[in-house]
Order: sequence, then structure tokens, then C-alpha cells
Amino acid sequence: MAIAITYIGQRRFQKTSEKNHRNFFELLQSKYKIKIYDFIKDAVDPNCPFTSSGGVQVWDFLKAKDNITEDIFIKIRTDVWITKSAETVILTYLDKVVSGELDMAFFGLDFLNCCNLICYEQPVQGLKKITDFIIIAKKSAIVENKIVINQLTGPKHKSGNQMFRAVFNPESVKAVTVSCQLYLLRKDYTVFDNWKMYKEWTDEYHKSKESQAWVASNAEIIRTF
Repeated sequence: MAIAITYIGQRRFQKTSEKNHRNFFELLQSKYKIKIYDFIKDAVDPNCPFTSSGGVQVWDFLKAKDNITEDIFIKIRTDVWITKSAETVILTYLDKVVSGELDMAFFGLDFLNCCNLICYEQPVQGLKKITDFIIIAKKSAIVENKIVINQLTGPKHKSGNQMFRAVFNPESVKAVTVSCQLYLLRKDYTVFDNWKMYKEWTDEYHKSKESQAWVASNAEIIRTF
């Protein structure tokens, strides 16, 4: 079985993430064949019906799904840093999707509640937000494009972690959202240090003082993630 890797969004900080992602892909290839698709754009698709960043991400996700032949795919962006522990977590959930135990798995980092955890899983049903840095999905489990677009039309939807809830039917889907040690890159680095990347990214958040304090004082632990 081949697994599609679909890069979406705009190209950001790929000098830093390229080798990191290659290591992740090598881990996947220890169990599966993979095919990498580059759907990265220099600008927002003029056909995209949304103006918010979250809406654009959902649109790119749907268009990527429509342009691959594989049923199972992994959505990824170039500005995501995948720690070793997160690699293992994601592969575990890929196995669950391949086996049919799950239809979809959403990955990111719930910084407010799970800043120090290697893996924390929740079923998607009833959640207002889901993680969305990386997504594993079966094409067959994704709601029809026009239904997704109709659900998201309007000014109330902005962020991807809210808008990606529209791509599945909560009454029938087998899906989880997983917080793990994935970080968003805000610049390119010459020294690849989990702690520095984690801290400089999460220093942006002003409602998470306790989590920020934990990150600031636990460099040694974070470097082992």
C-alpha cells in the first residue's frame, strides 16, 4: 500500500525543515511505500472561496485530496518541525488508519493543556478545535467538497483548528486529535535545537504563562523529545 505525502500551503522555512522531514519520511518508508506530492503555492489559489488563513488551508487540503490516486494521505506543511518522539507517534497512528481502526488523525500541539506531553489523544466528537499541523486521512472519509465549502461559508470561521472540523462527519468518522511534540517554525535555523524552536515559537502566546514557564525551564527535557 502506498501512502501519499501532500505538501500544501506556501513555502516557509524549508531550509530548516527539509532534512527533518526527510528523516520522518525514511521512518515511514521502513513500513510503507510513500509518494510525495508538492502542492505548495507561491500565492493563494485565486479559485479559493475563503479569505481566512484557515479557510485557505482547508481549500488546499481538499484540492490536494482531489489530485492524488492514493486513498490514504498525510497533509504536511514546510513550517512544521517534527521531533523524534512525534515521528513515532505519527507512525503509530498511521498504522491505525491503515488497519482501519481509524479514518483520520489530526496532529499538532495543544500548548495550553499538553505542553509537556509526548502524546495526548482525544476523539474529535464534540470538540470545538482540533489540531491540524499534520493530518492523516482516508480520502473516502472526507466529506464532499461542496458540503465542506457550504459549512464554512461566512465570517465566523477563521482558524484552521476550527475549520478542519468540517472535513469529516462526526457521526460516522473514526477520528482523533493528537497533541504531540510538533512545533511551528517562525524562522530558519542553523542549529537544530528542539528547545530553541519550541520556545521561540510559543513565546508568541500571551495566554499561556504556565506553559511558557515550563518550556523556559525545561530545555534538557525538551531536547530529548
